[in-house]
Amino acid sequence: MYTQTSQKRILEDVQEINKCLEEKNPAKARNLLTVMLSTYDGVLLSLGTSMLPTESAIYGKNFGELKNYDNNVFSNLTIIRNKLELFDLKYYKDLDKSIESIKHQPVSFDHAKNLLKNWKGLSEKDKELISDKINQMETIVNDNDLNQEAKWKQLKPILDWVSSTSVEMGLLILELAQKIS
Repeated sequence: MYTQTSQKRILEDVQEINKCLEEKNPAKARNLLTVMLSTYDGVLLSLGTSMLPTESAIYGKNFGELKNYDNNVFSNLTIIRNKLELFDLKYYKDLDKSIESIKHQPVSFDHAKNLLKNWKGLSEKDKELISDKINQMETIVNDNDLNQEAKWKQLKPILDWVSSTSVEMGLLILELAQKIS
């Protein structure tokens, strides 16, 4: 799952690649390329197939035997940097779409339950847990015997739980929590 830690790591790696490309130090570039390939192979789609050759099938890593080796190393670092930037951008674009779809719809408890039924990627167990939380919230919000402060106190465990869920689910639950006001 993509987290703020992942984003920080990607941004740091992009900065490191940019610094290396500016310095034009072939030895440092070779080392950085090795680190980036081992870090992001399997994370970035088609990373290996989009790279220029940096070793000879005959001579292995005998760098002097491969023409344009250093140019290929710098080109490959540029490819990785661009893929990292696109990976980060795509994540935020997808996240923005999800957030916008929640923000522009008036959310009721029934609407939230219907969204939950159609939520892809959630197991039935997770859907039941979230449904229970939504039902608890609805009971608290609709309890006319409780004042606003008491309602917020009862909602606190649910809001604590929200911090461990996805951003989209958190936004949905927080939207429902606003019904107390």
